[in-house]
Amino acid sequence: MTLQEMFDQSYKHYLNAKGTRISTIKDVQETITRWNRIVGSQETDSFQTFGEIDVSEITEELIWRFTARQSVRVDARFKMLSPNTVRKYLRNLKSLLRFAVKRKLLAVMPDMMFPDEELRNAKDTFTRDEIRRLLKATSMFKGKDIAGIDGEIWWRNLMTVIYNTAIRSGTALLMEFDWVQGRQLTIRKSPGVKSDYQVPLNEEAIRAIGTMRELVLPPFKHRIFPWPFRKEYLQKQLKKLCIAAGLTENRRFGFHAIRKHTGSEVAKTDLAAAVKLLGHSDSKTTTRYYLNNEIVCREAVERIPKLERDGILKRILKLFIRRKS
Repeated sequence: MTLQEMFDQSYKHYLNAKGTRISTIKDVQETITRWNRIVGSQETDSFQTFGEIDVSEITEELIWRFTARQSVRVDARFKMLSPNTVRKYLRNLKSLLRFAVKRKLLAVMPDMMFPDEELRNAKDTFTRDEIRRLLKATSMFKGKDIAGIDGEIWWRNLMTVIYNTAIRSGTALLMEFDWVQGRQLTIRKSPGVKSDYQVPLNEEAIRAIGTMRELVLPPFKHRIFPWPFRKEYLQKQLKKLCIAAGLTENRRFGFHAIRKHTGSEVAKTDLAAAVKLLGHSDSKTTTRYYLNNEIVCREAVERIPKLERDGILKRILKLFIRRKS
């Protein structure tokens, strides 16, 4: 039995029974497809069975093909992927093989090696000035219809809400008006969100959501930011927005860079608040992937109260200047 056959006959049904998200099941299928391209015989177009698979040899090939740099020519069929993406495919493969062992389709679980994790750079964060420039550049969408709403208004309000709540762009597209109760937003469990959590809303976010409430029309009446296109198209439009805002190529990030910026700003005051706002269950995730720790730490040190007190004359002078201003 091949991996594909086992997936079709057993594993897919097992994942469905567990209530696994469709996107995750598709991701496992993509893993099998990529695996088959490596272990499959090009002459017979037949794939190796479990007993024939030398996992250690194949994973070495998999890692080399997916992490090879441009200086090495790689078969055009294989896309260049980051080490983290390779790790994702190998995790999926490991789950498949473990399932095969439990079903006695494979005698023993083979050893698997993983490439080192490549930490995401928390410095890939928009500055406040860059976000202001992006908001100004939303004028490029003026007159372009998005679910019956002017594109400039739609984009400006979306970015305003993401900036003030630090939610993910995918979550923003799923947000419904009944998630908002007064000054509180309840983020429902959804792809990328493990469980419900609540986010406080400030005046800017409330005003942006209120504007959308007046503009959204059926059949999208329940959605705050209706988006009748593919999510990938949203990211492409953001890249165009970055160009219109005059951002250099190395500063053209995704929506996550806005989320990281807000998380870092909140962490300067209270790390626990940043963890809650970002919806993380562990502060390690916040500090490792989302915060520009150099800036957060530097500004925190600058706020440490001075031990030395000013003399009486200097304090009187400061008080006089403060009152005069």
